[in-house]
Amino acid sequence: MRRRAPDRRNLWPEPRTGQWAAKFKDQLETSICRTMRRGTMTLEEGRAIFLAPDWMKEYERFFELR
Repeated sequence: MRRRAPDRRNLWPEPRTGQWAAKFKDQLETSICRTMRRGTMTLEEGRAIFLAPDWMKEYERFFELR
């Protein structure tokens, strides 16, 4: 099976410290993958979260933080 190249809109350096450090995006990525494996989210829905203009807002929405 041939793998697709990553979408360039989702590639940038991630800070290792601070309020929105890489560990938070990693947590969201892991949770999205688990949700897709359970079948409660499609691949397209999962991708859309990371291609949204602000993944931090998506993090808050996904984990219901306000």
